[in-house]
Amino acid sequence: MVERVPYFLMHRTDNARTGLVEHEQYRALRDSLQPYGRIALVIGYYTGARKLAPLAKIDDSVLFHDLRRTALTNMIEAGFSEKEAMEISGRKTRAVFDRYHIVSQRRLNQLGERMEAHMRQKDEEGKLMGKDSGQRQNAKIQ
Repeated sequence: MVERVPYFLMHRTDNARTGLVEHEQYRALRDSLQPYGRIALVIGYYTGARKLAPLAKIDDSVLFHDLRRTALTNMIEAGFSEKEAMEISGRKTRAVFDRYHIVSQRRLNQLGERMEAHMRQKDEEGKLMGKDSGQRQNAKIQ
């Protein structure tokens, strides 16, 4: 029986990598590897699995572990729910999920474009329904 659970001070991680493997880079790496290495790369890229083969470093700029961030980010961008992405990639906590999910500038731009299209659609729907598209909201009170 344990009388007391020890407390372990957890240090804040300040060296978290943010590297992702772009799809074109992945394809070039995949095509350059021998079949045994290619299998590990493909599985890592699509599932975010931990290192499967003795591949600590794929090339000068990519670590195998970068595939874990890439896979998780790709799953979210493909429309998987966060829970589904966590289950597939083996993430156990929200903190680890947040650390591995990288939101790229490209993704932020896409989301901005989606929001703009959504708002345009709302404006068009308002016009079709005979609404004044905000004219009353912008009018001065007299």
